[in-house]
Amino acid sequence: MASSRRFSSFIVSTLILFVGVSLTLATGSIYVVLSRSITLDFSNKLEIQEKEVSRALADRLNFLEMQLREMSLNNAVRVNLMLGLRNQALELIQRDYPSSNGAFFLIKEKGSSIIIPELPENYKGLEPDLAQSDQEKDMQKILFKHTKGNHYLSLFSLPIKRKNDLLGTAYLLHDISSDMYLWKRVPVKADNKLLIMGMDNFVDLRTGRVYSSFEEVKNRRSKGFYIPWIKLYPRESIVPLKKFPGLFYAASTIPLQKKKTYLILALVFSFALIFVLTILISLAIAREVSEPLENMADQALNIAQGLSNHPLHEEKFEYVEYRKLARAFNSVFASFLNTQEDLRDRAKELDVSEKRYRSLVETSPTGILTMDMDWNILFANNTIKKITGYSEASLVTMKFMDLTHPDVRHELRLIEDYSLSKDTQKMWQGYWMHKDGRSIWVEINAIKIEEHTEDVVLLNVMDITKRKKAEREKKELETMLRQAQKMEAIGTLAGGIAHDFNNILFPITGYTELAMNELEEDSPVRTKLTEVLKAAELAKGLVQQILTFSRSSENKHKPLRVQSIIKESLKFLRSSLPSTIEIRQKIDNNSGPVMADPTQIYQVMMNLCTNAYHSMRKKGGVLGLALTEKTLRPQDINSGLNLTPGKYIKISVSDTGHGMDPLVLGRIFDPYFTTKGPGEGTGMGLSVVHGIITNHGGNISVKSRPGKGSVFHIYLPRIKTDDTRPKSVSTASTPKGKENVLLVDDEEQIVQMLTEMLEQLGYHVTSRTSSVEALEVFRVRSDQFDLVITDQTMPNMTGTELAQRLMAIKPTIPVILCTGFSEVISEEKARFLGIREYVMKPVVISELARTIRKALD
Repeated sequence: MASSRRFSSFIVSTLILFVGVSLTLATGSIYVVLSRSITLDFSNKLEIQEKEVSRALADRLNFLEMQLREMSLNNAVRVNLMLGLRNQALELIQRDYPSSNGAFFLIKEKGSSIIIPELPENYKGLEPDLAQSDQEKDMQKILFKHTKGNHYLSLFSLPIKRKNDLLGTAYLLHDISSDMYLWKRVPVKADNKLLIMGMDNFVDLRTGRVYSSFEEVKNRRSKGFYIPWIKLYPRESIVPLKKFPGLFYAASTIPLQKKKTYLILALVFSFALIFVLTILISLAIAREVSEPLENMADQALNIAQGLSNHPLHEEKFEYVEYRKLARAFNSVFASFLNTQEDLRDRAKELDVSEKRYRSLVETSPTGILTMDMDWNILFANNTIKKITGYSEASLVTMKFMDLTHPDVRHELRLIEDYSLSKDTQKMWQGYWMHKDGRSIWVEINAIKIEEHTEDVVLLNVMDITKRKKAEREKKELETMLRQAQKMEAIGTLAGGIAHDFNNILFPITGYTELAMNELEEDSPVRTKLTEVLKAAELAKGLVQQILTFSRSSENKHKPLRVQSIIKESLKFLRSSLPSTIEIRQKIDNNSGPVMADPTQIYQVMMNLCTNAYHSMRKKGGVLGLALTEKTLRPQDINSGLNLTPGKYIKISVSDTGHGMDPLVLGRIFDPYFTTKGPGEGTGMGLSVVHGIITNHGGNISVKSRPGKGSVFHIYLPRIKTDDTRPKSVSTASTPKGKENVLLVDDEEQIVQMLTEMLEQLGYHVTSRTSSVEALEVFRVRSDQFDLVITDQTMPNMTGTELAQRLMAIKPTIPVILCTGFSEVISEEKARFLGIREYVMKPVVISELARTIRKALD
């Protein structure tokens, strides 16, 4: 027999059972957690109150102990005991140390049994304790002793001495139950107590009330267990005072029990309310579930019995699930009636699909082109039209080869014939010709397909002109990076060479000067040594020039006469150019100055002269270089010069080489453009020259014809000031001194030479070739040194590190840093670190003498 159970009843019973069990578990868990939290909070508060009580009691006892010590040291008390003046001692104690708040101050003479003042009647039983504590010791304490009359007293005793002689004993008797000052500080209310444990009971120290003690408490106390709180009675708990064994702080647990009771009531009420709501919600859910299902079943039976041919009314069902069920039923019902309509709809969909396909082909970002096996174009989409510039009508009259560049047609035909004959897909990159004649980089994927029983070729075409341009620019940037890395390596190498070369030059110049100082003014040897100094100075300038050219630095424009730069570059070129090239110069020495960076002007001259040499190296020729001052008028500006009217310095560099045609001439200043062979140049020289001249506010132009050579004209704005010549060096006598100098350099030869130079100047020199040894000498004798001269580049410790350590020992010590070359330290950085002076090797004796006086004075 089929079951007659209702689904709605099953939902109600299941939901009620689930909610009941869940609420029971949740309520129990919540109560356990909250009960623990309440209990822990109560325990923490009790611990805090215990600490307050302990602190108050400790403060009170410490204060009384301090008074007792004060009384034992009171001169009046000691004099009275020493003279046996008991009445005066009694008056003194009653006046200065009166009995109050349970505190009694007493004294007793040595060897006497008389206590001043007498013990109160209630405390007569303490006389044996007083006699026992009458000893020559420091503070003696008996805390909370039980006396007659149920008093719990604390007894303190302290010997009274005069020097090493014992005069008597001072006592403090403290009755805690009478100490009203203490009870004002202790948070003991009607429901809280301060207890002391006796042998068989607890005693309230404030009221004297006796409480029976549990055996379990005594057992645990005897075993030394810490008892956080102990229930004396159902509504009371205590906690021991950690600082005062035997004392306990008791508090009522009624607030704790009330909180737990309120918690239970709140949870039970919440449980009952939620359970009732669950029953009502379950009944409502059952009704909402069963009624729509029964209505749907009735309508379905009517349709099945032919009583109705209308579908179910979906809108009558409130919930989505029932609507879906009714919709599914209606779909099955309607499928038998709408077969023909479905066929018509499929035909329409096919038409829409075809239109969609054509739309996708026409709007595709990839060019789509079809052609027959004879290379005739059959179809081209809009992207092909944009790539080539031809219309569709023009494209379908053309062959595929008409679009390709003439240089690649033969190659493409061979590739396509092979791939199409093998029915394989082939990718090809090459040039197409745009309608306007420009070349286009394209990437083509070709495959043979069948269309209307005929073989056709389908081409997917992408315009990759921008990608190819980006790849070319990337390659050019990589070339530029490699060149920059080469220049950086050259700069590093030049720095190392400069440092060593300057260290070599330093002894040459130093010993030459020392030798000259030992010769007469008219000595022929002195004249020869002067030439040695000039040569060394030229070598120093050459090293500085190599450093300036090889390392990157900030461009500094300053008033400059370019005549010296041009002459210096020509001097360098004469030694490097072959004899087949003649140099002719025409330099106007009266031409005015310009605002320029000397290093960049030198770079311009070297680049232009090197280019001229390359154009004449096979057959030889004439390299011409001219410098004049020229005033440009408005009509001159209109001839193509991008300048404003005014005075300019004109530099012309000409050659009689092979010259340039107009096509090359138009691109000569483009980056990376070069007519030189592989490995002969990067194509950056003239581009850099153009940039330098433009940044200086000038202009550069070139004229050339094939076979007739070239000439470059440079215009730089002339400035008004003529104050560009170096100031004359003072001819004053070399300054001397008598100070003590610490000299540090890792080169033994330089140390010996500098020591001799400094001693000639009158200074007392202590020299070291190790920065570590110099630091140790200075640490021991820092007050003996007036100046430190140190090299920068040394093993173990650099000059700047040594200077900082020396100034840490003696902040006022002046330091002169001497270096051949350093990328790490500059004059600005040295001064920022506190170094007084900064000199570059090699340095002449006069310059060194002035630098020393400047640092010292």
